[in-house]
Amino acid sequence: MPAPRVLDFNGWTCDVSRIMKMLDVPQSGSIGGVTSSHNRAGQYKRNRRAPVSPTRTPKQSVARARFGAASALWQTLNAAMQNAWTAFAAAYPVVDALGQSVTLTGQQYFVGIQSQLQAVGQPTNTAVPTNTTLFPIDTPVLYADGSGTFIVSVAEVNAGDFNKVSCSPVLSNGVNFNKQFSLFAVLDNNNPVLDISQTYAAQYGAPVAGKKIFVALVDVNSSGMNGNQQILQTPVLPTPVAAAPVATNAVTAQLVSTGPGIGTDNVAFFQETSTPGVFTLYATVPQVAGVATQNGLIVGVRYFTRTVIGGVYGQASNIITLT
Repeated sequence: MPAPRVLDFNGWTCDVSRIMKMLDVPQSGSIGGVTSSHNRAGQYKRNRRAPVSPTRTPKQSVARARFGAASALWQTLNAAMQNAWTAFAAAYPVVDALGQSVTLTGQQYFVGIQSQLQAVGQPTNTAVPTNTTLFPIDTPVLYADGSGTFIVSVAEVNAGDFNKVSCSPVLSNGVNFNKQFSLFAVLDNNNPVLDISQTYAAQYGAPVAGKKIFVALVDVNSSGMNGNQQILQTPVLPTPVAAAPVATNAVTAQLVSTGPGIGTDNVAFFQETSTPGVFTLYATVPQVAGVATQNGLIVGVRYFTRTVIGGVYGQASNIITLT
């Protein structure tokens, strides 16, 4: 049996044939055959391994294609344009996973910008960014329940910006840390509320009551620059106790609210657009004696409602088709 591999770190020796937790300054990367990294338990070192990165999902294929296209586009820039990107990168350092400020090369910044633009459905732009303003995510609200409904919303997206929405798989309610996310939706000024129930279920399966889901939101501005990632989590609730809108005639939908403390709050009606799964806020109306009524809705169109408690969206109803 070969002897364990022993290395010297700051005056003490250790066997690094296995993963080893340690107290040290923040480090990330590899030196020789040793890789430094960290997780929620702290800093650790392990044997360096050759990365194996197969393409396992269509989304991974798309992301890699974007990266490849952006890298190829860099090669088409003349020296002056590449130098301009290098100067821009030096002026706008980024924060890495260890919370340290890092200055990227011009090529790295360019590829990152182009990849972000493609991810939010925008064309690539070889010009150095002119818009460097980034806005925080505005009052995000998540809702998932055992019926399979999964809705992500923000109060507002700045005009010209995009909020990327990436989600984790359905996880145990005891899990409080997650690093696995997949891009599912992009919110913008016209679509700050999205029902991602079908696309989420297609990849991860429908949400299960009693579990939880993590969601990562990132603001991307019109130039492709992205802000800090905001990670939230939401429990998967049982089937909603709030009643779905009930059609009382061809032009009226009615929500009868149930439960203590919500009888006098407002109710927001959301209407599906011509794009399936994309809902917009139709109207917010007050409840009178626990009932909110909205006229002028369209037969054959899907709707859902949410109570508005203290200016914040509360529990959502199921989605119904007005008949």
